[in-house]
Amino acid sequence: MEYTLDILLPEAQLADAGLSVKKVFWDGEEHECEPRQFFSEDGLAFIEASHGKVYEMLLHKTFISDPVLVSIDLKVQSTEMPINSGKLEPFTDKLKKCVFDMYLWEVDEAVDREYIFTPDMKLDDLMKKAVSMGQSIRVIKDR
Repeated sequence: MEYTLDILLPEAQLADAGLSVKKVFWDGEEHECEPRQFFSEDGLAFIEASHGKVYEMLLHKTFISDPVLVSIDLKVQSTEMPINSGKLEPFTDKLKKCVFDMYLWEVDEAVDREYIFTPDMKLDDLMKKAVSMGQSIRVIKDR
């Protein structure tokens, strides 16, 4: 099973979530990649998904203002590796301080379970359990 991790969060909270925009130097100038690419302090790679059917569907389900959809970059790493290794935990610790909609789902599958984020929730444990049980989940934190 192949999973993807998609996270909707406000543009203004990208840095709060620990995401930095990847920039490249070309012809003596600094440029953002198109589509934008992000990385966490721990080296996790994400890419902005700004169009397509999944993007449109997720935008219709969210109440987040000025949302950005970032997805784990499957060209750089699998989704399961950072979940199972615990490498995602520093990122999710920062993410918990933001407003977000998080989707951990098998490619081409629907969400099996939805959760409302609570302060005592351990996102890493929830994701590990979902992967081990072959489930697709959505976690919402709106305040």
